[in-house]
Amino acid sequence: MAFKAKVFFIVFLSIFLYGSQAREGASDDVVVHLSVGKLRGIRESVSGTEREAESFYGIPFAEPPIGDLRFVPSKPAKGWSGVRNARKPGARCVYGRVMPPMAAKPASPDSMSEDCLFLNVFRPAGTKATKDLPVMVFIHGGGYYRGSGDVYDGTPLAAYNDVIVVTMNYRLGLLGFLHVAGTDVTGNYAMYDQILALKWVQQHIGCFGGDPSQVTLFGQSAGGASVLLLTLSPLSKGLFKRAILESPTETYGTYPTNNTKVYIDRLGCHGEKVLACLQSKSLEEILKAQGIADFLLLGIVFPVPAVDGSFLGKDPDVMIAEGQVHPLDAVIVGVNSNEGGFHWHGVMETPDSQPSVSMFKESIVNVSFTKQGDCDIVKEAIMYRYTNHTEPFSPHNLLHNWQRLVTEYRFFAPAIRMAQAYVKAGIPTYFYHFSHWSTFSKRPKSVGVVHFDEIPYVFGLPWKPNKGIQVATKYTDVERGLSTMVMRMWGEFAYTGSPMKAGDSPQNVTWPLYSTEQEEYLDIGLQLSVHRKLRPDGMAFWNEFVPLLTKHCQQN
Repeated sequence: MAFKAKVFFIVFLSIFLYGSQAREGASDDVVVHLSVGKLRGIRESVSGTEREAESFYGIPFAEPPIGDLRFVPSKPAKGWSGVRNARKPGARCVYGRVMPPMAAKPASPDSMSEDCLFLNVFRPAGTKATKDLPVMVFIHGGGYYRGSGDVYDGTPLAAYNDVIVVTMNYRLGLLGFLHVAGTDVTGNYAMYDQILALKWVQQHIGCFGGDPSQVTLFGQSAGGASVLLLTLSPLSKGLFKRAILESPTETYGTYPTNNTKVYIDRLGCHGEKVLACLQSKSLEEILKAQGIADFLLLGIVFPVPAVDGSFLGKDPDVMIAEGQVHPLDAVIVGVNSNEGGFHWHGVMETPDSQPSVSMFKESIVNVSFTKQGDCDIVKEAIMYRYTNHTEPFSPHNLLHNWQRLVTEYRFFAPAIRMAQAYVKAGIPTYFYHFSHWSTFSKRPKSVGVVHFDEIPYVFGLPWKPNKGIQVATKYTDVERGLSTMVMRMWGEFAYTGSPMKAGDSPQNVTWPLYSTEQEEYLDIGLQLSVHRKLRPDGMAFWNEFVPLLTKHCQQN
């Protein structure tokens, strides 16, 4: 677990990560005995190391959420007889088959199903059940609308850090979050899926050689926001010890109830038996009701986690402000330098559209920044801050300022609030800013490091062939070294609660604890460096000025 100061000279490694299909180059299979049945996984070489890895895919942790289990909290999976084949992934959870312009090509409909509540486990080969290795459980992102756990291969994290890695699926879109006030359609089904997966880890991870008392929960984007919510919910208390929030999106609280009528009208489910009506609908009817039009960038008209009185008793922003977080051992929170660079096309008709002032204004109105309410003065303040007053009509300036708005509003400001809440709760907290632009990126360097760009380095993709969630052939040797360093920091955190081992910091740079006074953070690039106060003007605008302006608007 020791960090190497000259990590970038480690270029002799050749980790082969394999995507979401059965693994190539497997040297053997392996069987694990659980209380619910046996699993046959797959053993594979991890070139450049003395370790091999073992992977177990498509493990059911919940009963299929279909029929009368649709739109209700998930139930634990039943056992099976014989040896279950865990050498290939289970089905992915269903999401819209027509995606917004900003999204990557969706998965094949044949690989998706409502019967999708599976998880995947990766471990160092030969790990005995008595080993008690730390466990890292990952929650994928995708706006609560898309994504799956199987595309994130935990092989390098397991092999290089000597940890157990778990990825999971959870229900998405309407199937995961539809909330109808005043009925038994209470929402948050995806969050119950995540909790059930964590309970499965507590019950079964020991059979893989993992220590259920040493679980680090980490997630990116909506997965990062899920991690935040799980640090607030009373239902998940005690299920994990540490947390990493990568590019967590803002919390939404009570938003879905304002948009439920649209979906209910589309599905024709009214009256006292809304749940029965929804359960009777075909999958195609539900997907059609969900619709691509509902994926509006920042507008959040599609379902997201809600205050339901059980999973969440209050708006998460209130809980954050009040410090109602679990007593965790340590937390990492972080962002990428230009998160909004990935999101611009979500508000444009096509990726080639030219931005205009009217489009920019309309996006602010549509976004409505719902937590600020329908206050014209707030919208004007936002418009003023994110306008280039020298050349306000320049498409380049409009694009740049929209990206800056999304970056600061949706990611930086919430991340800072979250970090400060953890600090005020007495939890040791680390903050990072990921700033390395990958040399193979299809985006110009001027766009910078966008949403999701840190994930390949966290999961070791620069070492893998052209499979999985990103192509790796054009990564440089120093980028492979960066990936090794990031994996080591995440792994060290899973072991000790500190991302750097005392006296053995990479590049002789120490990652300081974040504090509300100094606000120090680690800039992660090819060269590490420590800075203070991330974008102070933008953070003061969103976390101090806008709330005061909103309060004034609502009182008058």
